[in-house]
Amino acid sequence: LLVEFAFELKKALQSINEQSFNHFVLKMGINHGPITAGVIGARKPHYDIWGNSVNVASRMESTGKAGCIQVTEETCAILQNFGYIFEQRGLVSVKGKGQLMTYYLIGKGVAGNVNPAYSTMETLKEEEEEEELAASDQQALLATHEQSGSSITTTESVH
Repeated sequence: LLVEFAFELKKALQSINEQSFNHFVLKMGINHGPITAGVIGARKPHYDIWGNSVNVASRMESTGKAGCIQVTEETCAILQNFGYIFEQRGLVSVKGKGQLMTYYLIGKGVAGNVNPAYSTMETLKEEEEEEELAASDQQALLATHEQSGSSITTTESVH
């Protein structure tokens, strides 16, 4: 399932962050349904997908929280049949669709418990704490550079 890929992607990013001392985060959105797919472009052909299901998945990503996997109510219902655990986020305004009930994918149930390797909310809390620590470290670094008369520019990219 694509859900397993999403969990593996989160684990890989965590490993990258630990090894590179970066703090990259992902927002992921998952939806299901019919799509149209094909190769477009004569000079530079590429494969693409279209449709309402794709648009809603994109909105799940764009309206979600960093570090979380957000899904629609219908996708939640299907994935629960496979043992996945969710936390209700609530209604989210989705362009062209109105208010949709959404859920955060927390993990996969193992013998009545959530497998901690999949835990989304726990990871989100840890990431927020790390962000606060990194921000204070960055402020200290900037203050040090300001005192020495040098200049430093910082950028952060989160997609």
